[in-house]
Parts: sequence; structure tokens; C-alpha cells
Amino acid sequence: MWVRLWQQSLAEDAALAVKQAVAMGLNPRPLGFRSRIVARGELAGTDASVTWIGGMWGQRTVVALGDRVQRLPFLTDPEQLERTLSAMALQRQQERQRIR
Repeated sequence: MWVRLWQQSLAEDAALAVKQAVAMGLNPRPLGFRSRIVARGELAGTDASVTWIGGMWGQRTVVALGDRVQRLPFLTDPEQLERTLSAMALQRQQERQRIR
């Protein structure tokens, strides 16, 4: 019961950011039995996911792009989500160029 309330709260609070994730090509996953919303897919040929998490320890967001993971305060702003993913993609690209 509590999980469904958290899911509803998360969906309302992060609605604009979730829409932005969908617009970027990430697909929302089924809600399941946890207090989180997950969107997964590929960005520029790299596996990506955004997880909005609620619960007793507060709301937060985990953004993953390839092997990079960032744990952030709860992202509700679509522009902030896009900036975060763009910055992670740029860092990943710069690292790959340094390795070559």
C-alpha cells in the first residue's frame, strides 16, 4: 500500500522530467513493487537509465549512462535532466578520446 502511494507521489513530482526522458528515447518500465520510477533505453548508442526513487530516506535520482552513474537530488526539471545526461555523455566521449 505505501509503495503505491510513493509511486503516485513520485509520478506527480517528476512528471515533467519523466516526459523529457521519454522524449529523449528512454522507455518507462513497469512500476513493480518498489517506490521508484525507472526509464531505460539507449542514448547515442549507449545504455542509459534514469531512476526516480522515493521512500523513507527521501527522494533522489540515479542517472546512469554506460558505466557512469550519478546519484543526485530529486530531478523534476526537464532541462536539468537533459543537462545532466548531456554532461555525462560529453565526459564519456572525452574519456574515450583520451584512451585512444
